Amino acid sequence: LIVLALFVLVTAIINREWMYVLFAAWLVANLRLGALSAGWDTQWLERSIPPDWVALMRKLTIAAYYTLTYALFRRLFGEDLRQIAPTRLLNVAQWTCLLIIGYALVLPFRLFLQPMWLTAATGVLALVLILLQILHETRSKVAMWYGASLGIAIFANLYEVISAALGLKGLIGTVNSVTAALSSSLMAAFAIAEQMRLEREARVKAQTELHNTYE
Repeated sequence: LIVLALFVLVTAIINREWMYVLFAAWLVANLRLGALSAGWDTQWLERSIPPDWVALMRKLTIAAYYTLTYALFRRLFGEDLRQIAPTRLLNVAQWTCLLIIGYALVLPFRLFLQPMWLTAATGVLALVLILLQILHETRSKVAMWYGASLGIAIFANLYEVISAALGLKGLIGTVNSVTAALSSSLMAAFAIAEQMRLEREARVKAQTELHNTYE
């Protein structure tokens, strides 16, 4: 994932494309979230993280992943959101990002998780409702791929929370944020590739129409 993130970042610099930068940052946050789930987030690039930093980094990892997921959503579906999405749902999702960042900066880790889960659940529900509306109206392949990415992440996190709450330790390793990080990254990459293809086709069409007009 780190190599992929670096490749995407280089691509962003070459093509001057903001969405690639978002995707590269999201990949790193996704990796750190998987590390947190697996219990090896106390290291980074084979270096141990100072114990005093671990709790803060965990909170910031969760906040960064959630916020970047929302930002990537806004970038991917910018045109659809302007035409279709209810403003109230978008505002709800945006405010949940700000709240989770605030929780991460203010609350100690032991008090951070409960309000974070409640706030994140509200924001994710808003995004899912918007995504379903976009799918219903446009049948967009971008929405399908991104929906698959979001669905994998939601399922994996719910699975871990429910398994831990019920004490089913044997099930926790079956599906977790590590496998979800890889799978959701792949689905998100397909969504971004499809969006870039559509944008390229739109530019070519516009250039062709402009050329025909001048002729």
